[in-house]
Parts: sequence; C-alpha cells; structure tokens
Amino acid sequence: MFYLMIIAVPISVGSILLAEPLIAKVYGPVFGASVPALQILMAGLPFIFLNFPIGYLLNATNRQTKNTINIGITLVVSIILNLILIQQYNFIGASVTNLVSTVLLFSLGLWQVGRVIQYQKWILLKVLLKAVVAAVGMAAIILIWKATGSLLKTTEFLSVIMISFLTYCGILLLLGGMNRQDFTKIYQAIAKKVVS
Repeated sequence: MFYLMIIAVPISVGSILLAEPLIAKVYGPVFGASVPALQILMAGLPFIFLNFPIGYLLNATNRQTKNTINIGITLVVSIILNLILIQQYNFIGASVTNLVSTVLLFSLGLWQVGRVIQYQKWILLKVLLKAVVAAVGMAAIILIWKATGSLLKTTEFLSVIMISFLTYCGILLLLGGMNRQDFTKIYQAIAKKVVS
C-alpha cells in the first residue's frame, strides 16, 4: 500500500490537472466534453490501486466470502447509482458512480482488514500526507505552466509531465516519504513488468 499510494497520488493529480490537453492531444478537441468524466475517474485511481492489496489480503487469510460480500454490496450500490445518475447526468453520472463505488469497496475492504490484522493506521496516513504534500508541489508546477503556456505542443506537454514528476519525487525525498532504495525498487518493478 505504501508504494501504491506513492505511485497513484501523482498520477491521479497530474491526470486531473492535465485532462484537458491530454484529451485534446489523444482524441482531439471534439471530445472536450469528456474532460470532467476523466477528472472524476482519476480522482478514484488511488482507491483502485489500494483495493488490490486489500482484496489479496482478504483472500489470502481465507476471507474470500467477506471480500465477495463487499464486492456484492458495491455492485448493488453501483447499479442503483447508475440507474439514478446516468438518466440525469449521462456519462458524468457514470463517472461519479464509478468513483463512489471504488471508494465504497475500499472502505468496506479496509474495515475487514482491521478485523483480520493489526496494522498501524498512522504510518499509512503519514505516507499518504507526504504524498499529497509532494503532489501539491507538483500541481503548482502544472498550474503555473498551464497559466503561461498552451500545452498544445507535444514537447511542451511532455516537458511539464517530466518536470512535475521530478518535482514530486524531489519533495517526497525531502519529506522522507521515500529514499533512494524505494525509488530503485519501484523502478526495478516497473522495468521488470515492461520487459516481461
């Protein structure tokens, strides 16, 4: 969960702030209306990441039934919200449903985890706070760049992604949220996945 939070938070924040130029570059300005939907979906990304270890832990500790019940509750809530929100808000309603469902599954799962093992909630919260502070610094870079440039050129768009990512990593290192060994482990894990 430590590493997943570190990875998910900047992706989420960066995607929310760069949704408009990202949609414009990949799909064209015609799809500009989908920007809010992408932003809402990206707000739920950290919860999607964190649901994986929670689900694996519950399954590994013979709590498959509890995990399935959590998924079932989330499914029912998702269907009800879709029936209500899609009629009124179209694809934005579907995005909101996805966000609410993801947060609900995470909350139910984390509650079950607390009944299986003793874990230090403060450590996870501390890592999350450091990641959020670093993401705020990264967001400042993106917002300044957006205010001064159009981000329509590919080189400019890629530059702001790289510089904001390096800002995030730098702040995280200064806060003690990660050390060089942590970065090496994450890099090796990503490189291993890319190669395979």
